[in-house]
Amino acid sequence: MTADRDATKRTYGTGLLLVKHGSYYGRWRAADGRRLGRRLGAVRTAAQPDGITRREAERRFRALQEHEIRHPRRQIDRAHTVAEAARSLRRRREIEGARLATLRGMDSMLRTHIDPYLGARPLSTVATDEIEALTARLLRTLRPKTVRNSIVFLHSVYEHAIDLGWCEHNPVRRATRPRRRREHDANPDLQFLTLEELEAVLRAIP
Repeated sequence: MTADRDATKRTYGTGLLLVKHGSYYGRWRAADGRRLGRRLGAVRTAAQPDGITRREAERRFRALQEHEIRHPRRQIDRAHTVAEAARSLRRRREIEGARLATLRGMDSMLRTHIDPYLGARPLSTVATDEIEALTARLLRTLRPKTVRNSIVFLHSVYEHAIDLGWCEHNPVRRATRPRRRREHDANPDLQFLTLEELEAVLRAIP
């Protein structure tokens, strides 16, 4: 079954208004050369009174084009890796005057916990479930606090990459991470006193 298409001729540079599969679509080329396409709404027919007319589609199309001119979307460079973004963040922190201990900690987390698993991956290819898989892997050999610090650092790396226009989403935002324990919280792991420790406690009781 072929798609229902109806192209409206328009002045050069203003784009193309199409009817496809019962909906209006606008297609045009942005100032930077990108080809853009947006669904404008369902075509109004007797069987679909909640659709839009061609005049309304034209109005929405012009509004989209004007918005793109005023607020052009940044082109995302998908070649940058997690490690590159981490090193870029490290340079920024150094310029901002971070303490040497902080910078060394960032170097250590990248080299030991992140680089071996995600460092070479393009930023946009890492999913939330992979962040959680990394967290589970690190928890096998590291303390929860150490793992939490590494995941928080990775979160900052992605936020920095978004600021640079290197990726669009931060997969760490919704990833589960080890909870921070309060200073006076009970240890969730059961621990038992040795006989000598128990006798020492009993002697200390008045």
